[in-house]
This record gives sequence, C-alpha cells and structure tokens, in this order.
Amino acid sequence: DKFLFSTLRADGHAFRDTVAPKLLNIDVLTPQTLRLHWSEPTLPPPGSLNGVIARSAQGAPLDTALFPYLSEYYWDITFLRPLALGQVWIEIPMATDTAGNLLFFALDSVQLEYPTRQS
Repeated sequence: DKFLFSTLRADGHAFRDTVAPKLLNIDVLTPQTLRLHWSEPTLPPPGSLNGVIARSAQGAPLDTALFPYLSEYYWDITFLRPLALGQVWIEIPMATDTAGNLLFFALDSVQLEYPTRQS
C-alpha cells in the first residue's frame, strides 16, 4: 500500500516570537566564573558595550565580567578577580534572543560558597 500526494497545503498563522529571553538560573563554576542559563538562545545585542555586573548584597558594584564563551542556552562569564563569599547580585543590562526581542535589565542573585581546601 503506497500513498502519493500531488498537492500538500498547510493553512494557519505563522508563529511570531515576541517574548524576551529570561534568565533561568546561575551556576558557580569557579570563584571567577559563572554560568548564566537562559530560557532560549540568547546573546548580548550587537554593538552592546554593557557587560554583566556583579554587585554586593548592599548593591555596590564589585566587578564587570567578560564573555569568553557564549552558548545558545547559557553564557559562561568570567570576572577579573574571584568573587567574595556570600550573596552576590548579577546584573545583565541587556540581552537579545534570535528573534530580536530585547531583555532590559535582568537581575538575579547567587550564593557563593567555596569548599574548604583539603590538606
């Protein structure tokens, strides 16, 4: 039994993505490197000079991160100095998804706890 189709027609409305990406969570990879997980493929906007900023629990800026690795669904960001123990707020001034939807100012916190060195 074989079925042959001479005409295939699909009707409906094309999906248009109008939702900005969301920061889902933050993983601590090293004292200087964090991984930011996104809800969809996300990149810094072209020409954007705003980096990711680490702030203390009181809101004081601690450092600005570099983007050494940008994957589709996560960014590995690296700070020049190790981040201090305790709660650190991570501020992303701007990000965009593949449809061009902009996320303005994402803010989330991460608790930094490093294991003690074994002697």
